[in-house]
Amino acid sequence: MENLVGKYLNYIENELNYSNHTVKNYQTDLSNFENYLKKENLTYQTVDYNNMRDFLNYLHHREYENKTINRHLSAIRSFFKYLQSQNIIRNNPLELITNNKEIMKIPNYLHYYEIEKLFAAVTNDNLGIRDRLILELLYSTGIRVSELVAIKLSDIDWYNNTIRIKGKGRRERIAIFGEKLKEALEQYLKVREKLVNKEIDSLLLNKNNRPLTDRGVRLIITKLTRKTDIQKIVSPHVIRHTYATHLLDAGADLKVVQELLGHKSIGSTGIYTHVSNEKLREVYRDKHPRAKK
Repeated sequence: MENLVGKYLNYIENELNYSNHTVKNYQTDLSNFENYLKKENLTYQTVDYNNMRDFLNYLHHREYENKTINRHLSAIRSFFKYLQSQNIIRNNPLELITNNKEIMKIPNYLHYYEIEKLFAAVTNDNLGIRDRLILELLYSTGIRVSELVAIKLSDIDWYNNTIRIKGKGRRERIAIFGEKLKEALEQYLKVREKLVNKEIDSLLLNKNNRPLTDRGVRLIITKLTRKTDIQKIVSPHVIRHTYATHLLDAGADLKVVQELLGHKSIGSTGIYTHVSNEKLREVYRDKHPRAKK
């Protein structure tokens, strides 16, 4: 069974371009599921709808949150579809099982002055020039960290000021960049040219001149945050939330933001309207004469 899981994880990482973070989570979730199957003397071929209901109860009794249970379901559902495509199983026992309702959480985001503090924390040496570019890419395009580290030099279209982004499930989209990001790119490429002795197509490199990883980017963002007085946990995804929130606050259409973020469904983008509504309430409470006692 483990060999099949290994093949599946390799498939979603290399063929579907899932992030390292997602692959690791799916590996953990499928390991939990395999342990349950062994305990119940079940196989992928014999597990059925009732067994899956029992597995969900098992997760509930272990006090997993609905979000984590839904992630288990997503991993297992996708895995069974893979097994079907390989003719290993005939039926997917999850076909009639729906996800648990989740409490919608308003995503964390940064105010504009906090974004400015992050940029101010960047040094002026070679690595600082790279770190500034990382911030500009995340905040100016709203791309995911997995998409960020996948950018190749050949993906940049200087004539049209765009970058080809390789998203989830091998979906591609175009990110548009403005003058600030263009300046950061040009400055970094001058430095990169002097440091790299061999042909490496990856845009972002670590201090050893190897392609930067998503974990490396997270560490960079954490170190920059620690140099400021920002009292929030800042990650690449928080900057993605910030990008979307600031666009909506400035009057951007939700459908446009959906396209820019690369969301398959408008529902995924809709959560940002709650953030913008909070902003509206804030302004109302602060400015309207009848809002306060």
